[in-house]
Amino acid sequence: MLAILIQIAPLFIIILIGIVFGKWNTKFNETTVSELNKYAYYIGYPCLMINSLMSIDEVLPTEIKAAFLNIGILILLMILILGIGKIILKSQRLLNTYFICCVFGNIAYLGFPLVCSLDASYSTGASLHIAGYLIVIFTLGIGRLEYIKGKGDFSIKKLAISIATNPLLLSTAIGLAILIFKIPIPHLMATSIKMIAVSASPTVLLALGIFMIKNKLHREVLFHASAITILKLTIVPLLFLIFSVSLFSNQNFDISIIMAAMPVAITPFVLSEIYDLDKKIVVTSIIVSTILSIISIPLIIYLT
Repeated sequence: MLAILIQIAPLFIIILIGIVFGKWNTKFNETTVSELNKYAYYIGYPCLMINSLMSIDEVLPTEIKAAFLNIGILILLMILILGIGKIILKSQRLLNTYFICCVFGNIAYLGFPLVCSLDASYSTGASLHIAGYLIVIFTLGIGRLEYIKGKGDFSIKKLAISIATNPLLLSTAIGLAILIFKIPIPHLMATSIKMIAVSASPTVLLALGIFMIKNKLHREVLFHASAITILKLTIVPLLFLIFSVSLFSNQNFDISIIMAAMPVAITPFVLSEIYDLDKKIVVTSIIVSTILSIISIPLIIYLT
């Protein structure tokens, strides 16, 4: 357990640095968070995806199969949340908030560097998992919100454009094309991509720290934020763990379980500006789940 903590500690130290700078330097604000996230989303992480894929010799069939199995479990998770949520939760707005917070884990910005810190060979599988998550989230996840927002005026074309222009999906496709078709990349370009890739994770981890200190906990919604945190950090990864043990014991499902254990991402906060989500619950869930993930993630990794 101590070895696991030491391996992942640098990631949380960078978040802590963001918290410190966000607290004591007024120049760091939510605009800073937005700009850092834009850099990571449009430049840093696309380069990271491409670099991780073009740096390997081949994609193993087991990695592809595990990624597809992960998509299947993710869809099942969505169905369970919606089915149980409709029975327990009192409003559509509250159901949407739980649904998005439990599905949108911090898989790219925190999950990717975390699994790679455990084993560098995980980078390919992590990239495929992130691509799978994005496909499901931007079709079924956002599609559901769009449907509810438009009261039935659902546009397949809009969703297709959203998927086709997603920087992380595009970069994964480019990286896979380079890998599969053995496309030669000039040394100068490869070095440039690698340099940008190295900057991606520290950038967003700093942004996460600044976001946490610039937003406050809302005590009046702490019950719901705590419930979402328990679901996201324990119930969801345990669901993936049960499937891996009972049905897919011959597969390397470690990446799926670890990714499922990530805290709530910042993305739901952005979505709360567009769709009918409870912003106070979203913000509080991000902060609480990220703080408690310092304890929960090492435990989940230990169990895998």
